[in-house]
Amino acid sequence: ISPSSISDAERITVELIPDSPATKTMRYTVDGTSPTIDSAEYDTPLKFTKSTIFRARSFGENGRPSQVSEQEFTVDPHLIPLDPKLWVAEDHAKASPAGAWKIDAGVIEQTSNVMTGGKQTTENTPNVERPGSLFTLEGDQEFGDGEVIFEIRSIDNDALGFVFGHESADKHYLWSMSAERPYRALALKNGDEYTVLESRREGYDVKAWHEVRLVFKESNVTCFFDGQKDFTVENIDLTGEGTIGFYSWGNSGSYFKNPRFVPDSKN
Repeated sequence: ISPSSISDAERITVELIPDSPATKTMRYTVDGTSPTIDSAEYDTPLKFTKSTIFRARSFGENGRPSQVSEQEFTVDPHLIPLDPKLWVAEDHAKASPAGAWKIDAGVIEQTSNVMTGGKQTTENTPNVERPGSLFTLEGDQEFGDGEVIFEIRSIDNDALGFVFGHESADKHYLWSMSAERPYRALALKNGDEYTVLESRREGYDVKAWHEVRLVFKESNVTCFFDGQKDFTVENIDLTGEGTIGFYSWGNSGSYFKNPRFVPDSKN
């Protein structure tokens, strides 16, 4: 399965490439079921204009099937653009090694162990600042009331997360999580001050994709993790300029996909 991206605001083009083109027929489904010899036959690249669970497999001349290949594609007009030219990596001045951010087929990746060290950062608490690396969308993003939704995955066990209201490395809100400590927390970085506004002493499942949803309503933000409410923080100040982005600390396998903003329908 060879897509240009796993997500797009309008459409996704998918091409199937068999191992042995001359001897195999390719069949596919778009409803999540496994393809059979009677499923639709692939001939030319496919275009999807709505979210799809795509499965495909090849059949040899004797009818013997290959293993099923699967990919979930997201088509959503609310997707935040993932053009690499629009995103900027920013390491903390004392962090090392350098962050290794990239966008590949619609997935944001950070694969270095970029972090600042020190005894304090290893404490088993969310109430400690752990400066690492940020990957932010250029320009100011005035979202207003609505929901920011994204999927997040770590193959390490350290911290990763999402920033909003980001004016600089020293002024932003940070939602982050850790499996090693463990915690999920929302904090305010304002100059030399780092204040945890709310937290939950639960982390995440390493190697699993999780859905994070932040619901903004006036000056409040409610944080959901895999559909379950974690906490609400009141009196968030989003009146200034700022953008959004992603965060990684001591985590050599941070992944993010399908970031989107859904405006409040009442607006």
